[in-house]
Amino acid sequence: MQRILLFKESCQLSEECLDKSFDNSNDFEKEKIINKLLLSRVLKRVVLNVDIDDLNTSEEGNHDSVVKYKFSFVGILTIDSYCLVVYPKYIQNIDNDFYNNQLKLRQIINVIDKSRLMNESILGQEEYSANILPLMIKILKDYQSQGLYHTDQAIIEYNGEGSINWDLTVNECQTYLVNKKPYYFDFYTDNQRLDEFNIIRKLHACIITDIAKQLEPILSLFDINYVELTNDTIFDFGDIDHINYLLNSELSLQFITKKRLILCDLLNYINSSQYSDEELGIDLYGTNSFNLVWEQVCRVIYQDDLYKKLNSLKLRLSDAENNIDYRSLLTLKDIVDKPVWNYQGEKFTASKTLELDVLRVNHHDKKFEIYDGKYYTVKVNKNSISGQPGVSDITKQYLYQLAFSKLAQINQFSFSNAFVIPVDELNRDYGDGVDYGFVKLAMFNELNLNDIQIIARDAQTAFDMFLKMT
Repeated sequence: MQRILLFKESCQLSEECLDKSFDNSNDFEKEKIINKLLLSRVLKRVVLNVDIDDLNTSEEGNHDSVVKYKFSFVGILTIDSYCLVVYPKYIQNIDNDFYNNQLKLRQIINVIDKSRLMNESILGQEEYSANILPLMIKILKDYQSQGLYHTDQAIIEYNGEGSINWDLTVNECQTYLVNKKPYYFDFYTDNQRLDEFNIIRKLHACIITDIAKQLEPILSLFDINYVELTNDTIFDFGDIDHINYLLNSELSLQFITKKRLILCDLLNYINSSQYSDEELGIDLYGTNSFNLVWEQVCRVIYQDDLYKKLNSLKLRLSDAENNIDYRSLLTLKDIVDKPVWNYQGEKFTASKTLELDVLRVNHHDKKFEIYDGKYYTVKVNKNSISGQPGVSDITKQYLYQLAFSKLAQINQFSFSNAFVIPVDELNRDYGDGVDYGFVKLAMFNELNLNDIQIIARDAQTAFDMFLKMT
């Protein structure tokens, strides 16, 4: 039985506090667990509020430095006899959610899953060989929706309900002639019957049971019911080589895509490091880049038009008098200029440029709406503000408006420009967000650029919209 530990992303932990979390293990095991977490980069060591990777040699040698740790991961991971649940940094009370209904956590897992399908860069540390937790969850979810692997046996029935086997009927059944026409009052039919004793079906049931037993404490987090389908063990079917032979033999005969995917998942599970001699593994289900998840959510709920074809947006694309012509460009995002380098007489165009999250073309209000999803937790004290977007973020936000100013000019469009941040339990958000204020740099006001609005969104409401719209 795994012990569940709760953490919050980016929350600084003392060495003593982290060590105490793993008090079911001895000192040697604790050190191995923490080192493995650091190696997988889901946990970071922080010195004097600065990532240790950013410190120079002299700072590293400062023995008076205070060492802290923080998780840079959102999701669920298992290591040794522990299951670590890491909530996003904006959640106010993680205990209240986890020990009540886990609604927020389960929604977050669903959002990560959906975002991963839409954006391959939203991943956990899946390059680690021991990381089979996503595969285990996938196998259980596929079983929950499709049932056990099955094959059908071809059978012949006497007066059955299948299609008539005319060859056998003509040769074996009594023929009656009526007005010189043959009639058959009995017939043979072809039918199919589920092969309940198929060895792959039995192996699938065994693997489902094996996974469910391992993950029983956390199955509810994935909306999966516990199942125990058999008393067999995996190695009742032979050693790994023989099980591989059974699955590969079935795979060579199977041409139905869904069934082939099941067989491939079973093969991957059997050959996973779960059955190796590795002393300490770490399995992750989540992401090191929850900021990308929030950006993806904003793209969907604000209906991003950046990747739509320009000629489908019903915009005027050229103005000869002002020497403006965007008709050769494919999408709205292509309007943003790329840096052009002149170096030693050669000219080079950079492959990348400014990339904003959302630009929505609002024809009703004749407005370009710029939204930038910012995964920040802004805190305000009496005389200071912390956790806010930096100067570079603000500068880029102004430049986004500047990049589309000519297109706005020839279409007589105005702009709105906003940072969008997630907030926990923002009850005032009825679906459009809450205006938290604005930020400005005076030098950009001289260019007639808009102040940048700060929109707070209730995270649960935004995630619910995202899941319904995708």
